[in-house]
Amino acid sequence: DINQKNRRASTVTVSTLTSKTFDNSTSMVISEGLNFSPGLRVENNCQNCGFNQLRMNGLEGPYSQILINSRPIFSGLMGVYGLELIPTNMIERIEVVRGGGSALFGSNAIGGTVNLILKDPIRNVYEFEANTGIIGVDFNSLNSSALDNIVKLNTSVVSSDSKTGLSIYGFTRHRDHYDANNDGFSELSEISNTTIGTRMYHRFNNKSKLTLDYFNINETRRGGDGFDLPYHETNITEAVE
Repeated sequence: DINQKNRRASTVTVSTLTSKTFDNSTSMVISEGLNFSPGLRVENNCQNCGFNQLRMNGLEGPYSQILINSRPIFSGLMGVYGLELIPTNMIERIEVVRGGGSALFGSNAIGGTVNLILKDPIRNVYEFEANTGIIGVDFNSLNSSALDNIVKLNTSVVSSDSKTGLSIYGFTRHRDHYDANNDGFSELSEISNTTIGTRMYHRFNNKSKLTLDYFNINETRRGGDGFDLPYHETNITEAVE
């Protein structure tokens, strides 16, 4: 890799999370995997709206910059909810820069920078994975637990001369709301999410490559109480689409 650099010669320290880390920790989305990097913590700050934020070196979410392939294309809303929208099967690695040196990437990168490097299709691969989790298992009251169902799909096709490649990523997630203390209000919001992404490239020569990325994210998130009622008939409902 022509972009490799010795750690001792680098002006900033870069920590890396690889797909192996996600597999070993059974992380389905990047918000779960980021907790395994030093100095990072993803926390849920609103039980009704499902607001998440990434804390770097103890600083709040607005002080962190999230990049995709080194480009700052995350909006402010995506920085709040996007951590649970991007599946780990789309990620080749995550590069984390903590501290003041990361401010070179932008004014809101004072706490640090998280750079999501997407997978490049390098061989013909077809993968399918289904995962079911149970949140808050209570054998005395199984009705108080919540199911979290996730299905992931990976497909990549590469031409015989390895100059052209196409990857397609599919991800769907359905999580029930979870009420930990049985007060009628959610501690974890209800999520219904479908994410589809594709990445295509063509190499003209050893130094020229054209890359095309496309993402489509469709999510409905709801928290509060009275999940069997319309929004306007409940005591509190916070929802986003």
